[in-house]
Amino acid sequence: VEASAIASAPAFVDKRRNIGWTLGLWGTVTLGLLVSIFIVPGFPDCYRQGTVTSFKRITELSISALLMVGIVHISLRRSSFNRYIYQLIIASIAATIASELTFTLYPNPTDTADMIGHLLKISSYVFLYRAVLAYNLESPYTTLFQDLVRSREGLREARDELEDRVSERTADLAEANTRLNREIRERRQAERELRSSEERLRFITETIDDVFWMSTPNVSKMVYVSPGYDRLWGRPREELYEDAAPFLEAVHPEDRAHVAANPDGREAGARGMTYRIVRPDGSIRWIEDRRFPVNHPKNNKPLGLVGIASDITEVVALQDQIRRHSDELESQVAERTRLLSEANRKLLRDLEKRERAERLKTVLSEINTVLLSGGEPDEVMERVLKKAAEALGAETAAIAVRENDRWVARHLYGLPEERRGVTYTDQDAPHATTVLQHGKPLAIEDAFGDSRANVGIMKVNEIRSMLILPITLRGGWLGVIYFNYHSHKVAFCGDQIGFLDNLGTALSLSLETSRVLKNLRTELHERARVERELKWAQDKLAELVRRQQIELLDTKDSLAEETGQRKLAELALTQRQQALEAVYSMATTFGSDLENLFDQIALSIGDILEIPFVGIHEFRDGRVGTLSQVYQGTLLMEEAAKEGCAGCDIVRQVRGNYQYRGELRCRFPGLGCCSIHDFHAFIGVPILSTIGEVVGSICAMGFEERTFTEYETHLIEIFARYVGHEVSRRRLQEQLRQSQEMRLLGSLTSGVAHEVRNPLNAIMAIMEALFQEIGENPEYDPYLTHMKTQVNRLSTLMEELLTLGRPIRREQMREVRFAEVIRDSALASEQAQEEYHPIRVSIAPDIEDLVLMADRTKLEQVFVNLLHNAAQHSPVGAEITITAASDVTGAAAVTVTDSGSGIPEELLPRLFEPFYTTRKAGTGLGLSIVRHIVESHGGGVSIQNNVEGAGATARVWFPQAA
Repeated sequence: VEASAIASAPAFVDKRRNIGWTLGLWGTVTLGLLVSIFIVPGFPDCYRQGTVTSFKRITELSISALLMVGIVHISLRRSSFNRYIYQLIIASIAATIASELTFTLYPNPTDTADMIGHLLKISSYVFLYRAVLAYNLESPYTTLFQDLVRSREGLREARDELEDRVSERTADLAEANTRLNREIRERRQAERELRSSEERLRFITETIDDVFWMSTPNVSKMVYVSPGYDRLWGRPREELYEDAAPFLEAVHPEDRAHVAANPDGREAGARGMTYRIVRPDGSIRWIEDRRFPVNHPKNNKPLGLVGIASDITEVVALQDQIRRHSDELESQVAERTRLLSEANRKLLRDLEKRERAERLKTVLSEINTVLLSGGEPDEVMERVLKKAAEALGAETAAIAVRENDRWVARHLYGLPEERRGVTYTDQDAPHATTVLQHGKPLAIEDAFGDSRANVGIMKVNEIRSMLILPITLRGGWLGVIYFNYHSHKVAFCGDQIGFLDNLGTALSLSLETSRVLKNLRTELHERARVERELKWAQDKLAELVRRQQIELLDTKDSLAEETGQRKLAELALTQRQQALEAVYSMATTFGSDLENLFDQIALSIGDILEIPFVGIHEFRDGRVGTLSQVYQGTLLMEEAAKEGCAGCDIVRQVRGNYQYRGELRCRFPGLGCCSIHDFHAFIGVPILSTIGEVVGSICAMGFEERTFTEYETHLIEIFARYVGHEVSRRRLQEQLRQSQEMRLLGSLTSGVAHEVRNPLNAIMAIMEALFQEIGENPEYDPYLTHMKTQVNRLSTLMEELLTLGRPIRREQMREVRFAEVIRDSALASEQAQEEYHPIRVSIAPDIEDLVLMADRTKLEQVFVNLLHNAAQHSPVGAEITITAASDVTGAAAVTVTDSGSGIPEELLPRLFEPFYTTRKAGTGLGLSIVRHIVESHGGGVSIQNNVEGAGATARVWFPQAA
């Protein structure tokens, strides 16, 4: 039914249709066919298992054939359709044909071919919808106007045809009258349709703000102008129906010629013409006028113009503003470009100067290497002359030596070989004599006009500029070096003169060294001869002495053994007595301060063991501090003595006694007093606290290479236990004092925070009201922003004070996975960064499954604060590393390492003090809070500069049983 309707529809395009009768007939036929499927017996099957039937294929092919007939009929009547509608209808029928053919291919109802057929069917409906409904809704003006033109053309053709028939068939009046009546009725029907179309067009044009107009092809007469003309032009549109001239007269005089020369708008392009109009009140409005020619659908002759004029005054004003801003921006960019160009040129000059200085420095180093190579003197001087000339950019060079009051050219660069050996007088080379008299290099930039040079010889040799270097040895004249420039004059710089000074010094030293080496070789030959004679005499004497020593050694060994045993017994007795006296002295001075006690212990150990150096050191906050040091019986009080002993770290790592025999400055290079004194024996004993923690060490060093006996080691251990007891007692006192201070700080901060928060809240409320009162006034933005920043800073300070003063109770702690806390802290810190710093997390396998009793939120605050500090002191993009592993004491240690500028040594002791900061925006409480949280968990924290490379490292450790 659908295919038959499409095939026959073009025949009824120009005929009047009864919609009710058409729909009724369509529905009846469709319903009858549907019912016949169920009523007629033996209706053929369309589908069998795995394929479609022949009936199905024949039916689909028949439908496709009918649709092809429809395409042919529509193509023959294409002049009755809009071109776009015609294309959409053809596309819809083609999609339907493709879908019907696809339905003959599927093996089962769920196959892909069936799905493709239905998709093609849907696409055909979409094309049909666009042709019948959507296009008429989207482009009503064109459709209505074409209907209007088509109706008028039909009337004109009917009238012409009627006149022809009347003139040709006057005889058949009755028949002509009948036809005339029929045509009159058709004409009246067309006029009614025309009036209906005009009514719809008038309604649309009167409701829009834009001006819609229609005119003859040359705009000589207006056919229609919408009411928007009255509002936009400020003139009555009725005047345009009488004469179209006011339409052009309203155009601005500067734009009138352009509008008059382009009546159909073709030269303006798709966007139309843009011009100004002058309203009766003198105001000027910008108009965008899009014009479309309307042609006859059959002979394509121009019928008229359709135009839409829109007010774009505000758009033009905005474009002018954007253009002004763009001009200002281009001006600023040009100025910035000029400044950058000047800075770039200056930088290039500085870089060129620096590169020249570096190049001259490198060449000078190469020359020194050549001078020290020890080759043949003439070959060495030739190589030196070549390198120096190439570095200075000289085209030729020569070394002239002073012989018999004349100058002789000995070494050449870039000059003909026949010039070697040529002599000159002082009159020929006055500049050489001047250089030797002054003893410094001479630069002649214009050799043709400088009185210090022989201008005649300069012109003959075509030398435009020249550098001259004197060669002296122990105050005497040896000669000069010429560096010649022939092609152009040269403006010499300070780097080149400095290079000559250094070159002269190097040559003088090399010549002096050669002279000394020559004399030394002579002396060495003479000394070797004398030594050979002495060696022969010594061999004879040594043989005689050896025989006598063998006899004495036998007697000495037995005596030495007896004496050694006696000395050891006496030494043990003396040390035991001295130890008792020292213990008694410490017991009687118990009430004195610990510093004197530690000094007395160090002095006692040095006296008892008869060893020159004794040091007592304390391990605290990851650093090594000195409690007392004694050297040769004298207390070391200067700052250089306050650094830790070289072996302290080893004692702390092994957690036990450590001895070393040998040269300590080789074992511990650059550390402590090992680098100052020539020690060859070392012993270190750990100082243990009352809970077994290594809190320090006692180190002793001697000049002679020796091994400390078990008795001496035990003696030091006694003093170490006593020192450990005193250090533990002092730390407990400090912890008690800090606890009391924290309780006091907590009470104080709670009160202060309460008293400060209320005014802060009031200030914030007043500020918000002030923001709303002022509105968006950029003049006050800096002041309001500053006020808000300072109030927020005070609020942050109050929060940090409360955190610092609030104790962490044991009942707040829960079991937490230590590695998970570290990773979450790194992720949170990286997401909160203002400037990008990649964070690399490294966790040792023994920490992965570690579980601690802790306050998770507080631990995350510790690591986030440390990562934030590292990011603030690192350049943008620099990597920050956070590492977790067990240290030698078994504690869980976490280090945060950056590559920033580091921390000045004088500031390290004050880092954890409350309110101490070097940043203007900081509160100085971040590291104090970190220390408070860590110590509340039984751990410790320290910060040190990196030993290798830039930056600093923060170290936090927790007992794994925490």
